[in-house]
Amino acid sequence: MSIETKQDRSDPRGVLQLDFYTKAYACSTDSVLLVEPGSFRVVYANPHLEKESGYCQDELVGLDFRHLFVSEDRLDIANLFQSTLEWEK
Repeated sequence: MSIETKQDRSDPRGVLQLDFYTKAYACSTDSVLLVEPGSFRVVYANPHLEKESGYCQDELVGLDFRHLFVSEDRLDIANLFQSTLEWEK
């Protein structure tokens, strides 16, 4: 599995670091989901999340991650995600 990024591939350290994290996420026994800030779109989901959610990688990538939650919780999830992004600035 690979993660599509807008990263400059001429920086070998960045590519190696990205490869390391991709492999670490793939081996995790926890569900891991990487989401594009602002769009809420999934850019990566590890195999454990595929197993737990019942979605395959092709179905998850590009999906608005809020749709993985029941509709009653989606607004709260979106607000929590947004506040996390603002906290990191």
